[in-house]
Amino acid sequence: MVALSERDRATTEERLKEAAIAVWSRHGFDGSSVKDIAEAAEANVSLVSRYFGGKEGLLLTILNEMIVEKQEGQLDYAPQETLEAEAFEYLRHRYRSDMESEAFIRVVISKIVVDRGIREQALTSLTYASDENFRQRLSTLQSNGKIREDADLTMIFRQIGLISFSASLTEGIILEKSKAETEKALQEAAAMIGLRFGRI
Repeated sequence: MVALSERDRATTEERLKEAAIAVWSRHGFDGSSVKDIAEAAEANVSLVSRYFGGKEGLLLTILNEMIVEKQEGQLDYAPQETLEAEAFEYLRHRYRSDMESEAFIRVVISKIVVDRGIREQALTSLTYASDENFRQRLSTLQSNGKIREDADLTMIFRQIGLISFSASLTEGIILEKSKAETEKALQEAAAMIGLRFGRI
């Protein structure tokens, strides 16, 4: 049985993480203090250091959990019959998921750009290669003859991952393109992936 203190800690950690996302999304990472986060979470300010090692540790914890959730969570669409269709649905799924966290992603990107230490720690988790659900779908398509036998699934996966990152960062956040414009571009990118590696 989980001790009451452990349950209390888990609950407080969740409140601190939720508060941090809300505070940083409004005021930025450098524009807010540990005290601001603790007050929003209705928690003792010392708990940020005790549980996360400070503000940077809290940021990395949230980032790592978000990445794991994206990479290990279930895909919200049915398996597709062609590489083009699968690539498009995956790209659209990832883009929409990223845009739900747009304000926080802006905070993370700005911090990673200017803080080498944060960047190096964050990059240890930033790998699309561990999205096993999508990798399995690609493997199934190849087994079913929908992807060329000599196609390198890791390379396909990497290319789709780079397109996904570009869509969220460049199209969605920097250029602020509409969802319709971005998804049209994703459909065109998926068609190119399908032509290069797929079979009808």
